[in-house]
Amino acid sequence: MIPIDPGNQCTLREAIIEANAAANGSEPDIIAFNIPSTASPSDPHVLTLSSELPAIIDPVESDGSTEPDYVSLPVIEIDGSSAGSDANGLTSDIDLDGVGGQLELTAVSVINFDGDGLNLTDGVNRVVDAHTGVRADGLTAGPNGRGAFIGGSADGSTVTSSILSANLD
Repeated sequence: MIPIDPGNQCTLREAIIEANAAANGSEPDIIAFNIPSTASPSDPHVLTLSSELPAIIDPVESDGSTEPDYVSLPVIEIDGSSAGSDANGLTSDIDLDGVGGQLELTAVSVINFDGDGLNLTDGVNRVVDAHTGVRADGLTAGPNGRGAFIGGSADGSTVTSSILSANLD
């Protein structure tokens, strides 16, 4: 498990880099959140990015429901308003010897990216209880250039119990 905990100085970017470097075959790394402070859907933990995150190239479960103050709505927002022109939010580029890998994204809000909120081009990806283009409260717009792009060899990818709304395209 790779904990996102600013007290331990691990950022989401560092967790993705660590997960990509781990040689674990088809077993996913789990990115868990433990960000201090009190949060609620009206006061989420906002991770404001200064540049695009690296593509996820090894199986990962990024699980916002591991955040201790998670109840039923995401309390983690990945904000791309400062990430730069054409920056994507989370990009899955997983291909394990042509078989495909897996990105599982749970209970996270991806907002304000100039490019795609989610760019799922390879692997069998699963997005559950996530918000794309909408803040953690599920009501306030945080539009991405495009909500989600699912293409390439991302056959079998699913988005369930999620909100994809308020995106520009």
